[in-house]
Amino acid sequence: MIDDPTYVSEYEHGVVRVFLADSQLAMDIGHTGTYDRLFTALGVDQLDAAQIQQVQTRILKTDMVDAMSLREFLREGYDVRDEDLAKYGPALDAAEADDNLILILRTGAFLSRPVTLTTDGEAKLIATLREQNATVSFKPLPNPDPDAVVEDPPQKKRPSDAAMSGRIATLALLVMGLLVWLMIWIAG
Repeated sequence: MIDDPTYVSEYEHGVVRVFLADSQLAMDIGHTGTYDRLFTALGVDQLDAAQIQQVQTRILKTDMVDAMSLREFLREGYDVRDEDLAKYGPALDAAEADDNLILILRTGAFLSRPVTLTTDGEAKLIATLREQNATVSFKPLPNPDPDAVVEDPPQKKRPSDAAMSGRIATLALLVMGLLVWLMIWIAG
């Protein structure tokens, strides 16, 4: 359950927020093609445009997209939970009744987090939906002996002085053998 739909936490994932854009915001997005005014409307510094989808409700009702409702669009396109769609159904249906611009923002759209959104101005929050795979639960790891002392992993043994001397001697013999071979080759 989402306690405060206007708060986007640093660790949030799998949440889809549906906004109803007022006519001024819709006109600005339509004419400029930028989301600058949306940034101001939501009270954020920046958004990832790839995580924002614009839906014109009149287009959903045409045969171009097989005439689906906004609820069906969210269910199929974002795989949101049915219980969330039922909870926000009346608001989604009301937004769909007229020709409106709907903005759908996934959690990834909010680049600066945590943030508390302004959601009652030009972009009115009408639904906060969770994706099917958004549930994360943390369970404590089993600890058979809570009083046990955690030890550092064993350190790799340092080679002994005798082993190092042997390696140096082997290297010296190889270099001398190479020099002998080089002198025979030059002389020959």
